Amino acid sequence: MLKTPLLGLLFALTFFAPEAEACQASSFEEAQQLLAAGKLEEATAATLQELSKNPYNTEGYVLMFDIARAQAEPDVEAMLRWGKWLSWSFSASGNKEGLSVFEPKMTELYENWNADTATLGSWSKSVEKAIKSATSKKQYRLAGHLMNKLLDLNPQDRRLQKMYDKLADKAGAELSGGAFVSDKVKRKSAKWLAKNNAKHSVWENAWTKKTKYYDIETTMDYEFYETLAAIMDEMNEFYRKVYDYKKKPPRARLVVHRKRSDFDRFTQELTGNPIQSEAIGGFGSMLGERSMPTTVRWEIQTKREQIYGTHYSTKPATNSCL
Repeated sequence: MLKTPLLGLLFALTFFAPEAEACQASSFEEAQQLLAAGKLEEATAATLQELSKNPYNTEGYVLMFDIARAQAEPDVEAMLRWGKWLSWSFSASGNKEGLSVFEPKMTELYENWNADTATLGSWSKSVEKAIKSATSKKQYRLAGHLMNKLLDLNPQDRRLQKMYDKLADKAGAELSGGAFVSDKVKRKSAKWLAKNNAKHSVWENAWTKKTKYYDIETTMDYEFYETLAAIMDEMNEFYRKVYDYKKKPPRARLVVHRKRSDFDRFTQELTGNPIQSEAIGGFGSMLGERSMPTTVRWEIQTKREQIYGTHYSTKPATNSCL
């Protein structure tokens, strides 16, 4: 039921904006001054201009809500529209306190203002059930497609992110339809990738992962790391079928270095001699990052053929250091 808004106080919603925003000089200061002076059209233009540059700033939606309310006859339709954007902004930024204070004000305007959220919540639960069903039947591509739909709606949901990572670890390359680049990489922000690629670019902080057949260590970027982990076990299974190999294969340590100095140090520590040996693939100084996956696969294929092709195994070898 639509009701006339009797929201006497300006509500100081900016108090509930995320802490990071509160610490910055307000980029909406001009719009706030225009609103205080009663220049609503100019305040609207200034706010929209700022929002076009900073669309995730909660303060902008607070201002648009206040401008709609400040009209001679409060523009309830605009208040509902901008209030809905404001509630989304609160949710996306994790500002539960601001959202809990604001929601009753929206309900005073229109009691069913949040019906879409309830509908989406019900839909999301049914999709999660479908994902579990698809995963249990090993229909990983379908499960990944449905997970993408959920994450598109809730990109900051940590529970969904963990659910997606668990699925990606189980499905491997099948999650992205067999594409070489791991689909898991697409779910990381540019900021996260830059920070973690820099952190793991030194050997002391190398990426590490244990897969079914490999212990993987690398200082390459996250895309290379996850992609390598996703495809190597599948390739191993493929060669087991090709050579009809039934025995348990030796576990391999797969090490990929970004820098020659790290490779030399690794070789020295492993063999006591900084010279390449048959147990170590080699360092390709002229290799670009795009050719590295191909080189790694070639090195691993050669080692598998030695093991599976002759049904002969020795102690686990260290494979392919680039």
